[in-house]
Amino acid sequence: MPPPSVHRSPLKRLSLSPPVWKDQLRQRCLQRLKRDRSELLAKLRRPGARTSVSEEIQRLVAHEQHDASLSTSTAASVDDLLLMGRLKESDYLEIVHALEDALRQETEEEMDEDEELRLAEHMAELEDAELEAMLANMDLMDESQQPQQSSPEEQHQEFISVLCPICKADYLREHADTQTSVPFVTCGCGFTFHVKYVYHSVLEDFQDKIVNAFMTHR
Repeated sequence: MPPPSVHRSPLKRLSLSPPVWKDQLRQRCLQRLKRDRSELLAKLRRPGARTSVSEEIQRLVAHEQHDASLSTSTAASVDDLLLMGRLKESDYLEIVHALEDALRQETEEEMDEDEELRLAEHMAELEDAELEAMLANMDLMDESQQPQQSSPEEQHQEFISVLCPICKADYLREHADTQTSVPFVTCGCGFTFHVKYVYHSVLEDFQDKIVNAFMTHR
């Protein structure tokens, strides 16, 4: 009499992946994203690029998923692993979205840091005699640049003499918008700055903003 056959239950397609395995895959993907971030952004910004952030992130996850599965099957693909229960579709999408958020956050932080760095560089360039003169309210204009006749408003501006933080070659002038009554300062280089709240004078308040920004980023 032949021995009774052993009944083997079919492989379930429910997720069998433990949380630890999914977290390990997430960490591997995040490390790869940080390592290849510059190359990924350059590829996405290339003229005529026919790919998107989501597609590139999915390729990244698929690559790491394939590497992690080599010990189980050298030919395993993402679809195979989904069917085998090693990774649920919701787990896969969760990792993809997490990587997209991480890439977006790093890009925004990099833009903020670049903006702060440019402002800090402008402020640092004023650390020489020009900044000292501005802090001491000294007028560095040559006598040949002084107007022959000045109104009281112009005399007040000349006494303050705030150097333009952009071109660093000309001095700011105070103006008032006749339509909105909002004061602003301008420079011959094209720089314009509108002052919402005036406590002393437009030039004095702008000077305070420049000094505070310089002291913050020095």
